[in-house]
Amino acid sequence: MEKSIFKRKLRLKIGNKIFGGFLILIVLFIVNAAIIFGTGNKIDSVVKNSSESITPSKDAINDLILMVTQSKMLITNWVYLQTNSDDKLALRQIKDFDFPALKERVTKLMPIWQDSQRRTMDTVFQNFDVMMKQADENVINKLVTFENYEDPLTKLLAEDVIESQIIPQASDMIKKLNKIAEKQRAITEKSDLELIDSTSQLRNITLILGLITVSLGLLSAYMMVRSITGPINYIKDVVVKLGRGELVEDKKKQFSNDEIGEMAVATDNLVTGLKATTSFAENIGSGKYDSDYQPLSEHDVLGNALLNMRSNLSRVAEEDKKRNWATEGQAKFGEILRTNNNDVQKLSDEIIANLVKYLKANQGALYIID
Repeated sequence: MEKSIFKRKLRLKIGNKIFGGFLILIVLFIVNAAIIFGTGNKIDSVVKNSSESITPSKDAINDLILMVTQSKMLITNWVYLQTNSDDKLALRQIKDFDFPALKERVTKLMPIWQDSQRRTMDTVFQNFDVMMKQADENVINKLVTFENYEDPLTKLLAEDVIESQIIPQASDMIKKLNKIAEKQRAITEKSDLELIDSTSQLRNITLILGLITVSLGLLSAYMMVRSITGPINYIKDVVVKLGRGELVEDKKKQFSNDEIGEMAVATDNLVTGLKATTSFAENIGSGKYDSDYQPLSEHDVLGNALLNMRSNLSRVAEEDKKRNWATEGQAKFGEILRTNNNDVQKLSDEIIANLVKYLKANQGALYIID
């Protein structure tokens, strides 16, 4: 009883199975899309951080290193190359325009840097301003005319500023900037590794979820085909044979607990019932009217008709048996009366003897009234 209740609770219709299979695929698709979307956002974040912060920071630091180097070279050229007006214009361009623009660009990137990097960069800016101020005071404003270059003391003081202040300050700034650049390179490498890992993770997740989706899809299709085509093929075979008047062998099969399974079970019960009906009809034909038979249901037209036929045939056979018994008895006793009508004693003995045997009685007596 508990087992049948449990089966009824677990009963799944064909529509529920199909809906369940598609629901599983939809859930897997949603999970796949969510994971891919999340990983894609992570990749976008890494790419955005790299393009908006890490790479510009690295480029800006390299540009600043180059600018410090160029400034040192141009200041030196100002002292030793009197007629090189291009270098002088380039130095003024750096001092008045290029450095302020680069400083503004770096300053916008500095909030995302580490505290130590920001402090070092602030020091570099201060040192650069100091270096350019010293270059202004001791080189650019002192060495203006031909006479200034011909003045040994003025030129000597300018050369001393180059050797004792400009070059050491530039070297110190480049050293500090190289440290910042090294950290930025490490951050860039880390960002690149994160991007590579995220891309590889996205590829692996997509592949794994794709394989899982395909596997579950194939498994669901196999289970669906197995639960549908098996019973349908069985029903088809039974119906085809019944259409030819044949009865299939009685094989106990396990069918799915759905509409098609119910059809297969009903067909199996029909075959079993037809076999019982056939056997019952053969027994009736052989005169075995006491054979047991149970109709398939109260609405079993063929089974109930056979039961009625058995009752009618049994009643007719019983009536025929009684008529035959009476007819046979009349003929037998008529023969006795005809052959022994001359001797009453012998006639009486023959009648009572045959009457006891015919009636299957224990004893009998015949009384004659004088």
